[in-house]
Amino acid sequence: MSTIDGEILCADTTCTLNMGTTLLAVIFIMVLFATANNINEQCQVHNEKWITCSCIGNEEFFLPETYDYTNTLSVSVTGCVSANLHYSSFPEASNIEEVIVQNISDSLSFDVFFSSSHMKLLKLSNIGRIPMISSHTFTYMKAIDTLAIENTLIETLEEDFAYINISHFIMMNVTIERVSCLNVSEKGTKLRIVNSKLHNVMETLNFANFLNIEIIGSKFEMQKPGLMSIQGDVAIVKNNIFSNVSMNLVTTTAIVINGICADGKSTLRLSSRSIDSTDNRLPNEIAYPGNDQRGEPLTEFLTIRNNTVCKAGNCKCSISSGQASYSNRVNIIYIFLLTEFIFIRYL
Repeated sequence: MSTIDGEILCADTTCTLNMGTTLLAVIFIMVLFATANNINEQCQVHNEKWITCSCIGNEEFFLPETYDYTNTLSVSVTGCVSANLHYSSFPEASNIEEVIVQNISDSLSFDVFFSSSHMKLLKLSNIGRIPMISSHTFTYMKAIDTLAIENTLIETLEEDFAYINISHFIMMNVTIERVSCLNVSEKGTKLRIVNSKLHNVMETLNFANFLNIEIIGSKFEMQKPGLMSIQGDVAIVKNNIFSNVSMNLVTTTAIVINGICADGKSTLRLSSRSIDSTDNRLPNEIAYPGNDQRGEPLTEFLTIRNNTVCKAGNCKCSISSGQASYSNRVNIIYIFLLTEFIFIRYL
């Protein structure tokens, strides 16, 4: 009897366990259905806050305009031949914090209007081309934590980013064919422009008040002689080409500038407590004010090596002069120099 009772008890226990497992599975499935719903074949909404979209073929992607984006915090679009984010895509998305568009092999129509005032992340990556980023895109935007554009061609950039606090401004492997102007005038943490080209700049380029600046292997070309103003704390400017650019680079702690080639009516003016200027070619002498004009820092440590003033002002800059392979680590000599400069600053 005890054996039979044991078998019956075991069977009851197994039955209870099976019922419990089934119940948990049902609850899990219900939770999945509750937190992720299809808007259409391409887009899912998770917990009414996060929308993820991906293409299922070669179809042209349109963000659903009939969906209510009031509670949406994040939108991600990936893996399409072409995609469209239009002016009416986010009419009521005043809380949106994150937009990621990546892996668009052909064209992205990015004619959007963001009504939110603060975004944590805007990332445009691996996009064949963006015909235009218009001037109304960020009309109400006050701050963007990270703006990252990577491996992308932009035909026309009308947005100037004026009065937007951008903490991290990143361009890597970006070509912009026409630029109205850039006026990134609010305080930020990092400015990084690597292996990028800004052609046909019509007005000024202004990058102000960044703690750390890296401009490496890039080209800046103005339609007519104009000003490029950069301000910050520490700057590394290496292997770049400037055409018709009068660059005024001012930092409080250190500048390392190496391998610059400039042509046309380009000039270069450097002001910092510590300056290392090496292997640069320009139509005229680099200016080192070395005093506190206009409240700029006194130059206490100045190293100048192998800089060249080109004959007849023609430096014959080629794209190979500017483009440089870039790894995530900066050359150890520059890290050493900047560490030394920062140490000296606090002596």
